Amino acid sequence: MFNEIQRSEIRCLAKEIVASENWNDLPWNDAWNGAYPIRPSNEEIEHEARELEIKAGRIISEGSLIHEYGDVKEHIRMISLESAKSFNIYA
Repeated sequence: MFNEIQRSEIRCLAKEIVASENWNDLPWNDAWNGAYPIRPSNEEIEHEARELEIKAGRIISEGSLIHEYGDVKEHIRMISLESAKSFNIYA
């Protein structure tokens, strides 16, 4: 459904989401002491990219948004997909 350029963008969006989650999971004491979160693993990025592709494909094919904002994680995914430059989930 998605071409290589679109898949590459989805992977970049996925990496941003996972990196942000790692920052959120970092304990405050570690952050105050200058620690950085662990970089996202390739497996984490690939998993998130698959989730984004499934979500985008579902929206593009069905057009229904009724369950797409179910929780905070899904809301973050929607914001990321809405920011995509190589495709429009609402078209």
